[in-house]
Amino acid sequence: MHQKKVSNIKIHYCKRRTLARLILGITWVLFGITYFFISAKVFLVYGYLLLGTPYLIFFYYEKRFGYLTITKKRIIKQDNPFYKKQINTEEIKAVGKVYDDYILKTENNKMRINTSFIDSTSKLKLDAFINDLKAKLELKKNEAIL
Repeated sequence: MHQKKVSNIKIHYCKRRTLARLILGITWVLFGITYFFISAKVFLVYGYLLLGTPYLIFFYYEKRFGYLTITKKRIIKQDNPFYKKQINTEEIKAVGKVYDDYILKTENNKMRINTSFIDSTSKLKLDAFINDLKAKLELKKNEAIL
């Protein structure tokens, strides 16, 4: 069987999700700037800036790192700037699908990939990778039987 060479595949968030974060962040920051000029209540300025800043940080993070990074040896899920989950591709024992989500299982770990977060062009790349992974797992299973 011909094995495809896997380079780094970046799976992006859908554009609507990242655009919503950008718009909300800019809106809250603009409210804060507006209140700075028209109101003497400084706590409102800081409140609006504190509301807008996390949206802008998450927007930047999601644009910069994407939802998933697939390398030759591992899959890295980066859905949170403070925590990323990794799974080694060689350790994957099973690939399942629940609704539209993929579930990758190893001996000790499980990773759920929520496809509703994923951009449509990235979803095609992910589907191709998952199909290759399923074929590889099936081949290993058949070799183990023989």
